[in-house]
Amino acid sequence: RRLVQFGFVSGIVMTVGLLTSPGVLGGVDAMASAPWYVNVGQVGGLGWAVLYPFWCIWLGRLLLSNRVTLG
Repeated sequence: RRLVQFGFVSGIVMTVGLLTSPGVLGGVDAMASAPWYVNVGQVGGLGWAVLYPFWCIWLGRLLLSNRVTLG
């Protein structure tokens, strides 16, 4: 159950990264001139760089230990 909850949290943090899209599409070059939501969107990097790999390793360890099955 904790693995599923952690997966949802990781996905939500990665989704926050979509807030950077207007800055990318608008051609914002400096963080100082970026709107607040673009700066908040930088948190999304934490999701794919740290949380998601940790979740994958956790799932892999559970699958290899035969404590959980798919299907």
